[in-house]
Amino acid sequence: MTTPNRAQLRQFLQKYYSDEELEILVFDHFPEVGDLFTIGMTKPQKVMQLIGYAERSGMAEKLLVVAGDGSKAVAYQQFFAYVDSKTGLEMRYVPPGPFLYGENKERRELPGYWISKTPITNAIYKRFLDANPHHRVPKAWLDIQEPYAWDEERRTFPVDKANHPVVLVNWHDATAFAKWAGMVLPTEEQWEKAARGTDGRDYPWGAWREGCANTEEAGIGGTTAVGRYSPQGDSPYGCTDMCGNVWEWTTTEHENGGRVMRGNSSDDALEHALASDRYRNDVADSGFDLGFRLAAAIGSGS
Repeated sequence: MTTPNRAQLRQFLQKYYSDEELEILVFDHFPEVGDLFTIGMTKPQKVMQLIGYAERSGMAEKLLVVAGDGSKAVAYQQFFAYVDSKTGLEMRYVPPGPFLYGENKERRELPGYWISKTPITNAIYKRFLDANPHHRVPKAWLDIQEPYAWDEERRTFPVDKANHPVVLVNWHDATAFAKWAGMVLPTEEQWEKAARGTDGRDYPWGAWREGCANTEEAGIGGTTAVGRYSPQGDSPYGCTDMCGNVWEWTTTEHENGGRVMRGNSSDDALEHALASDRYRNDVADSGFDLGFRLAAAIGSGS
């Protein structure tokens, strides 16, 4: 996976920015470029002047960030999304730059990266198990977990849960899947930026409102198909189910041992389902509310 390239950015600016909007973008963020514009210059020529200036002045990453801000955010994410051929996951691009992290909204920086739009589903996890016939299937250890358990002999998931997040997977299972896919589990910082954007919002969509997530308030008491609460519950980067449904493994070690979990589950009430909430689990735990999604660094994979 690579960062969106010059040709993609040029196409995006030409398709989604009017002449007036392009000049506002230049005036607000790259005023020096305005001096390069001449009477009669076409929009494609202005776009090339802007991209060329950003590259020469070391501000190419800044242009990637500001081009997808505000009213252009949805179009930006849809334009740069791609589907990974091995897993079938739709991947969303999170541009480089600062964001507000944690309950105290500390300013932190991250390079650009890709993250899967949804958690890994049972149907997608089956691709991994089919390719790795000796890897264990998600197995129930308690009666409450039985509705989510796979058939161990046939290595198949529950018939009504193909598009539900895979659960009953521990950190080792999630890591093995990520390695097979050529990706990684996200760090908790990557997870949080993808969930709440750069402005430190409480929930992926902003302020709390009903009908946006599978939390305790929904009254479902179990997993739902990924995307059921999309687009109304999507994050600024178009990611789904980053509030409720299942807790998600990250690669980050917790200060008290184990690994950091993010996302909350269908059993969590709204006050405990904030995008900044974090939890810990031992790497061997595999509960009925534990799932995961994948991330990929710029320049990794294929």
